[in-house]
Amino acid sequence: RTNNLEIHYRAAVNKICIILNYEERQKLKETAEQFLNEYETKTIDRHKVNKKTAYYSSQCSLWYGLSGLGSGSSKCDYWTNAEIINKHAYFLIHFTPSRTDDGKDLTPKENLYFSPTQLRDFIEILDQDYLIDQVKDLRSKAYTY
Repeated sequence: RTNNLEIHYRAAVNKICIILNYEERQKLKETAEQFLNEYETKTIDRHKVNKKTAYYSSQCSLWYGLSGLGSGSSKCDYWTNAEIINKHAYFLIHFTPSRTDDGKDLTPKENLYFSPTQLRDFIEILDQDYLIDQVKDLRSKAYTY
């Protein structure tokens, strides 16, 4: 109904939920494909990994909590980049600590690393047609007697 994709996972003691709208998913797909193209052509720059050298930077929602998603920001800053670790290239999505919506705290710093193989799977999941098919399957299962 909202066309948002929620990514849930646990990081140390926190439950984390990242919410991506359609536009953010499209930009993530574009930057992930750019990374894969650079990876396959062996043209990934070896540079300092930060916001200034990022493929893309924007904002999305990030919520967290110990037992539930009690705190978070609807405007959490993030950026994407390539990082070389032990001579292997990874696609990085870096979430910068951002002020929570209630103004009392900061969101946790999060780094998500994807190998090229994992990134191809992630791109497929971000695809709008794939998500529409998943929703159709869920609806048919939910309303089938």
